[in-house]
Amino acid sequence: MLKKPDFDSGWLSLSPGDKEIVHSLNTTEVVVYMTGKKTLKRAPHQMEYGGFVNTVVVANDYRGVYWHKLTPNSITIHKHGNDENWEYVRVMLWKISDP
Repeated sequence: MLKKPDFDSGWLSLSPGDKEIVHSLNTTEVVVYMTGKKTLKRAPHQMEYGGFVNTVVVANDYRGVYWHKLTPNSITIHKHGNDENWEYVRVMLWKISDP
């Protein structure tokens, strides 16, 4: 059974662009789990996790969400401007301990 995360952001509203989330774990040795929702009433998903470019329909149609800029005390989430599926995001972190 997986233990409770060392950090859980809860559901956060997500706009296009970068969103910095402060976790204050004082380490970058973590496992990151990120999930999203269209509305708070719908089931969580990971649609287009990492980003997606739909060049078939419209050139430069960027969708999806990814995380980057992990620091000892924060992580940054990026939502592409055309994304329609990630209105809310939840980030959970588990510290990786030495064996």
